Amino acid sequence: MTDEQPSEKEVVLLLHAVMYAFEEASREIDKRILFYVSQKIPVILGKFGFNIDKNKSPTENVNSILDLLRKTGYIEQVEFKELDDRTFELVIGKCAMAETDVHDILSPKRAFCPYSIIVASILQELFDENVVLFSSELTDKGSVTIIKRYKHTII
Repeated sequence: MTDEQPSEKEVVLLLHAVMYAFEEASREIDKRILFYVSQKIPVILGKFGFNIDKNKSPTENVNSILDLLRKTGYIEQVEFKELDDRTFELVIGKCAMAETDVHDILSPKRAFCPYSIIVASILQELFDENVVLFSSELTDKGSVTIIKRYKHTII
């Protein structure tokens, strides 16, 4: 055993790997998980100045959190767009975690980018509808995730 301590990035990478393993084992991110995350993430991020503002549009709220996350240096080239009135796309063009080859090392068959879970949980909090997170398309540098909202439960 060495005396070296893991770097902050290595700890985040480890947590990223644990989350992917959990996702792979559970096979889904459902409303219960998004509800839980939507209750906890804003409280944590509130310590850094983020609060969901129901007077702002979903895009403004999401861009507010993405701006905060960009400042960490972990993500760059981020784009959140509304494809139609029920469908959103989150593109992480450059992610420090992806650049460590975590996507290749773990090769998850079905995974959700951690940042997309944060975004989906915020949308879940803003809409009085079900928000569904689709598996992220993991790239060597980032991810693309589709998020939809539905009036009725989707099985």
